[in-house]
Amino acid sequence: CNRNPDCNFFGWKSHNKECWMKTGISRKVRQAGTTSGTACRTSNDCNPKILDATAHTGSDLPNMPYIVQDAAECFQLCEDHSTDTGRMCAGMTFREDNQKCYLHTNIHDSKIEYRHGHYFARNEPCNTNTTNTSPPLPYKEYRASISSKGQLLISDKIFESRAFCLETTWQDDFGEHLDDGEAITLSCDFCKEEVLCTYLRKLYQSSFMNSDHHSNVIAAFIGKFNSFKELKISVEIFLKNVWELIDSDKVGKLNEILKKTEVRLSSNFLLKFSRFMFDKLDVDGDAEISALDWFELIGEKRNTNIGRRLVSLPSPIYKLYTHLDKDRNEGLSLEEIHNFLKRTFTLLDKNEDCLVDLTEVIAVLDESKLPKDFQLGVKQLAQYQLTLWNHALNKIFVAADSNKDNNTELEEILKLSDFDFIKAQAEMLLILGQPNKQLINYITHAGSYQEDEAKEIWLETFQNLMMHQMYEADLSNVKCG
Repeated sequence: CNRNPDCNFFGWKSHNKECWMKTGISRKVRQAGTTSGTACRTSNDCNPKILDATAHTGSDLPNMPYIVQDAAECFQLCEDHSTDTGRMCAGMTFREDNQKCYLHTNIHDSKIEYRHGHYFARNEPCNTNTTNTSPPLPYKEYRASISSKGQLLISDKIFESRAFCLETTWQDDFGEHLDDGEAITLSCDFCKEEVLCTYLRKLYQSSFMNSDHHSNVIAAFIGKFNSFKELKISVEIFLKNVWELIDSDKVGKLNEILKKTEVRLSSNFLLKFSRFMFDKLDVDGDAEISALDWFELIGEKRNTNIGRRLVSLPSPIYKLYTHLDKDRNEGLSLEEIHNFLKRTFTLLDKNEDCLVDLTEVIAVLDESKLPKDFQLGVKQLAQYQLTLWNHALNKIFVAADSNKDNNTELEEILKLSDFDFIKAQAEMLLILGQPNKQLINYITHAGSYQEDEAKEIWLETFQNLMMHQMYEADLSNVKCG
């Protein structure tokens, strides 16, 4: 190493007689059977050996740190301090990211450690003989440990024995490691392999979850949670409940909605889903949904003037409320909601097959005197969105079918790992899912002088719908539900 002008450090391995010469080092580690050090050359050069990725902690001079440009200027301050003040500066540490320079009164070998982005040098008297300013091996900090139960502990994370591997001999850029009492571990973050888990964790770590309003609404639907693990479990339970709502034949597969040429809504699903949502939105548990539930949900002060505001609503909107809240107590019971849904579904279900499609919805709008051109606009908007989302849903289920048996189960959806596919689908929906603004503007006349006229058309149509005799009919004659 001394004969090679580019060699500044060496390492000799006794077990294979190999000598490794290095121009520089980024860190030091203890290694059994290896002797290492710096080149030993006779020189009158008193420039310090400034070591990269090394720092000294503590023993700072008063009024530290200084702000300097680089490590060389930091060392110059150390030399000048000893000359100008008569108080010895034994060494310096320079931190590159914030350009802070720390001068030390004493250098303790036990306080020298490996630290990325730091530079360290001793301020020693010039030695014209052999020079070797290499500090002792830095103190090694271990960031992981093995529990008595065989678990890997890293910060606040716990990995069970089957979730990581451990090796006592390994090799990297610094050579082979054989140190007694040391080991290297490799663990996998399985969450990063799953689409749902990955994006759910990003949501949990985002500022969105820091809002009391957002977290309260989410908690109302999936339950309270205090950690990401609890959130993930709650979301999986929520998805399982929704899956069971759709899975009417209880075979574990959603044959009811997949591979269908058109979207149709069943009365059975509508009533089950309304019960499911009722349980979520009845925050105070009084068997009624009211405005007070909403205020409690979002954490706002309760408003006692709701009843006065209801009577000021447009006539068809108030008529809708009276159909829903039959006892006028400003709260909706599950029975009231179900009765309203049964009547509305019967009104829409023209062929009485207990399924409603878009054609039947348009027929009821026609009976309610909605102009033909508006009907066409509504049909085009709805048909486009239903077709698009039906297509996307089917593609997701095909992609999640990991065993390729043409039957996708919930567990396969939860474990979906094709991030490229999901990204492509999201981009497709973002681009193609934009509603046709021209159609919307046409059926609302938004921003035009005819906007008030369009509002009157829609309110009149809704009024005709709410005045239908079905809303006063005897429910005993209702076939579906």
